[in-house]
Amino acid sequence: MVWYGASTVIMLLGLVIHIIYGYTIYFSDENECQKSPDQFGWFVLMVILLFFGIFMIVGFAILLCVICCAGAIIAGEPSGPTSHASAGAAVFYNPA
Repeated sequence: MVWYGASTVIMLLGLVIHIIYGYTIYFSDENECQKSPDQFGWFVLMVILLFFGIFMIVGFAILLCVICCAGAIIAGEPSGPTSHASAGAAVFYNPA
């Protein structure tokens, strides 16, 4: 089960890296796909895949945040800036 989850995360990270690399190719000065009629179909396919790739990256980031928050809730750890500050004050502040 752990290997399945780890391989899924590695695959998603690989896709995110590939999409970011695709954007560097798309915005590169050497990209001349728009000018050639023979390559225009590939250009349209690249734009469509990059467009859907942004949604995948956003979904992956949201899923990562949800998993981290769920793990903190399950572990019973406090979350948020005020809970850590009050916990530190209770340990280090002794008015007596």
